[in-house]
This record gives sequence, structure tokens and C-alpha cells, in this order.
Amino acid sequence: MKWWSFAIKLAPRELKKGLNTLVFLVSWEVWKHRNACVVEGVSSDVPLVLQNIANEGSLWCRAGAMGLRFLLEGAAGRRG
Repeated sequence: MKWWSFAIKLAPRELKKGLNTLVFLVSWEVWKHRNACVVEGVSSDVPLVLQNIANEGSLWCRAGAMGLRFLLEGAAGRRG
């Protein structure tokens, strides 16, 4: 996970916690989808995984993941 260490070192201090949370969130959702594919025979569906990441990320923010909220709100503010 050299890329992760490199990304965290380069990230501004205020984004590090959110970035770590985002890596865990994406890893968790990919892992769950991979298991569904292997164990349940579900077809791979990248748009579904992305939607699940967005939905779960929203729930995590509502549950108190302030670093993730800060990261996502900052990204939304830069888009428009």
C-alpha cells in the first residue's frame, strides 16, 4: 500500500482523516461486491459499486465521519 502512504504524505493536513476514511469506504464496498460475485454469482457491476460507495459515504457522513464530510464537501465546492 505504498500509494496510500504516498497520498497521505502529500495530502494537506485537514484532508488526511477524510482521505483515510474514503480509502476504507471504497475498499469495503469493493470487498463486499467481490464477495457477492464469488459467493453468490452476482455479475460484476461497476456503476452499482460506485452508487453503493456514494450511498454508504452519505450514511457515514450522517453518522459522524467529519473528515469524510469535509473531504466530500470540499470536492463538491470545487466542482461548481
